[in-house]
Amino acid sequence: MKTKKSIFRALLGGLATVAMYACIVAALFGLFRLWVYNQPLRDENYRAAAESPVGDRATAMYGLGLQLYQQGNLPYAKQVLTDAFNELTAQTGIVPENRRRIGSDIQHLLGVVNEHDKQFRLAIAAYEESLKLEPDNYASKYNLERLKQQYPDLGKNQPDPRDPSNGNGSNKKGI
Repeated sequence: MKTKKSIFRALLGGLATVAMYACIVAALFGLFRLWVYNQPLRDENYRAAAESPVGDRATAMYGLGLQLYQQGNLPYAKQVLTDAFNELTAQTGIVPENRRRIGSDIQHLLGVVNEHDKQFRLAIAAYEESLKLEPDNYASKYNLERLKQQYPDLGKNQPDPRDPSNGNGSNKKGI
C-alpha cells in the first residue's frame, strides 16, 4: 500500500513541477510579447509592432497606415494598408470571419487614401469591399454614396475600353 502512495505522490510532484515550468514559460512569453509588441503599440511605434515576431501584425500595420495617412505620406500609407490586408487574408483574398471588422477598417482607410489621392474609382472599390466585410460600416456607406453622387459614372461597372475581351479592343479584325 505504501508503494502505491509513494508512486502517486512522486507522480503528483512531477506534474506540479511540469505545471510550474509551464507557468514560468507562459509568463516569460507574456513579458516578451509586452516588450516587443504591446509596448511599441502603446508608444504608437506601429512599425516596430508590425515587425514583431508576436502579436497581430495586420492591426499594427493598420495603425502604421493610419499614422502615415495623417502625416500626408499617401503612397506609403497605401502600400502599408495593402500589405496589411494581404497579411489579414494570408494572401488568399478571403478574410476570416472573426477578422472582418479590421478588414473593413483597412479597406475604409484605403478608400480614404485613394480619395485624397484623387483615385476615385479605387476609392469606390475600397468602400464597397469595406461594406462587403462589414455592412454596418456607416463611414464607408457615407463616403461611397457621396462619391457616387459626385461622380455618377464612376460608380457603375463599366468595361475597360483597353480590354480586348470586351469587344472594344483595337485588335478587331474585319472591314
